[in-house]
Amino acid sequence: MSGSDFEHIVLPEIALVLDVQHFPVLIVTWFGVPVPALVPRYTDWLMRIVARAETESTRLVLIDDVVGLTERPDPEARRTMAQALKSVSDEHAERLLGASVVVSNPFVRAAITVVMSLTRRPFDIKPARDMEQALAHARRMLEQAGLTWPEGLDAKSYRRPDRPA
Repeated sequence: MSGSDFEHIVLPEIALVLDVQHFPVLIVTWFGVPVPALVPRYTDWLMRIVARAETESTRLVLIDDVVGLTERPDPEARRTMAQALKSVSDEHAERLLGASVVVSNPFVRAAITVVMSLTRRPFDIKPARDMEQALAHARRMLEQAGLTWPEGLDAKSYRRPDRPA
């Protein structure tokens, strides 16, 4: 694991920890309230990782841990995120196997469902009750694609990062 395995996006309302240490499994940990200003920075990061997947001829699985969201995103934030994700998935569907979203708050789960439906995504997105379930879903997606599970990634050893300052 190196410092380049982690990036942070920190805005007053929201913070993300972007973890690629188990590439091609990407783990994004969310804290706070999603705002439209986050979207370009998140999308830029995701596009860099998609470019890496293209260079390495692999496909990606995304795990979004949104347990740390304190409120559901407002309609503008949901719409902005859905449009960005749709654009990325339309352009790079062959690199994106799917995603698992760890969510415990029913209001946030509803907002995530709206975003997922707005993307009209060509890839598989499944809600998960915890990281163990999200990792199991990610493993199934990789195995079905004939890809190897990253060494050292398991629910027992995974530690949720703290919110970056």
